[in-house]
Amino acid sequence: MPDLLISSLTNYFANMSIVDKQLPMISLSMLLAGQRAIVQMVAGSTELVRHLSEMGIHEGSNLEMVRPGSTCILRINGTKLCVRGDELLQVMVTPLTTTRQAG
Repeated sequence: MPDLLISSLTNYFANMSIVDKQLPMISLSMLLAGQRAIVQMVAGSTELVRHLSEMGIHEGSNLEMVRPGSTCILRINGTKLCVRGDELLQVMVTPLTTTRQAG
């Protein structure tokens, strides 16, 4: 019985589409200091989405959490930005496994 279960699970995962294999998204506010992520989605009003995009926070951008908190500091393209907590909740990211010293 266990061999049948393992075989079934192996076949299931082998046949998953690339979309099904994507890493989970979390809110940007959940990143830890030094953790890097790729932005997957920005929600909110047109004005908020445009404002965040002008700061470099848009789908596909790579960022690092320098200092988490209700007003956090992010590093995007070598530039540090301060972002309010309510804006962080609108940004969904996929965390990357590598981290570096924040600062």
